[in-house]
Amino acid sequence: MTPKLTVAVPTFNGEAHLPEALSGILNQDCPPFDLLVCDDQSDDGTVALVRALAGDRARIEVNPERLGLAGNWNRCIALARTPWVAVFHQDDVMR
Repeated sequence: MTPKLTVAVPTFNGEAHLPEALSGILNQDCPPFDLLVCDDQSDDGTVALVRALAGDRARIEVNPERLGLAGNWNRCIALARTPWVAVFHQDDVMR
């Protein structure tokens, strides 16, 4: 089944919050979705943590340069491959 929804997570130094955020996303019982994590040049272990927690369930894009908050959100939308996009922030919790 082809995903119709991208769950886009813009990140920057989100290592402290991402375990809970990603756990909530990955534990959803729903049709398939594309999980996109856009990292804005973090200097902590954000990217390694996403790879460890989500494995191949997440598509990770590291911005070639710092885009800032709104720029990273916009990049998430630009990289979406589905007709619907939900921007889910790195410190949000999905139940």
